[in-house]
Amino acid sequence: MIRIIFLILCLGFLCSVVFPEDGLVAIVNKEVVTQKDLDDFVNFMNMQFSVQYSEEEAERKINEMLSDLIKRLIEDRLIMQAANKEDIVIDPMRIKARVEQIKRRYPSEADFKAEIEAQGMSLGELELKIKEQLLMAQIIDRKIKSKVVVKPQEVTDYYNAHAQEFIMPERRLVRAIIINDSSLVDSVKTSISEYRDLEAISREHSLEINELGWVISRQLKSGIADIVFDSEAGSLRSYLDPESGSFYILEVESVKPPEQAALAYVQDEIYRLLFEKKMQEEMVKWLDELRAGAYIEIRGEYGGS
Repeated sequence: MIRIIFLILCLGFLCSVVFPEDGLVAIVNKEVVTQKDLDDFVNFMNMQFSVQYSEEEAERKINEMLSDLIKRLIEDRLIMQAANKEDIVIDPMRIKARVEQIKRRYPSEADFKAEIEAQGMSLGELELKIKEQLLMAQIIDRKIKSKVVVKPQEVTDYYNAHAQEFIMPERRLVRAIIINDSSLVDSVKTSISEYRDLEAISREHSLEINELGWVISRQLKSGIADIVFDSEAGSLRSYLDPESGSFYILEVESVKPPEQAALAYVQDEIYRLLFEKKMQEEMVKWLDELRAGAYIEIRGEYGGS
């Protein structure tokens, strides 16, 4: 009887591996990866990216991911299997909060639910995917992130070796009056030629002065940047934005030429760069270890067999 039960269990497992409902793509240890898993993975990542990025950027990232989709999904399975061996508990409120964050991207709850259905998912499946994502993040924190250390001397050494990467571009201290009422523009233009003074123009027309602070060229719209960075300190210039129709009066108060950024100013940036580099290196090593100790078989077009 024991042998019969054992054989039935084995046959049940083999049937689930060889004849999965959605078409077998890969086997990762004792788990199967089906075409539906791949489709669900893409759909879920699409919803995730929609929270973090613009529509165009999200589409670009999805297209980049598709080139090594099966590899990404297998890595996720290996990480999930590692996480399931640990005593990691995910607070359900974190899952709910993540769902709410995604939901805010949609005009209404009905639109949100319609998008889930359009992606071939249910709300329960979305919550499960989020839980898995949080579990993977926790195990990565535990196995890798918590062990990565960047020493202060490493930050200093990187700064000294890459000094040319930390040249601060030319900066300009800028103030502006922005006029959205086209009926005021002609009278304001007269005031510019008469006063050449931003405060006087502001008082005469009851207009607010916007303190833009120290800016670099890429922080400004191209037309405004062209004027600001072609002006001398103390000059007053005007600009009509062809897109918005807004009329700008721009004053450059002061100019700072390009200069070497002090270590104190860029040390956080260097720390993050070195930390991410070490994280990536350790992540690659850990995934290699997980693969080495796993049974992985890729089927059909994905495995070239």
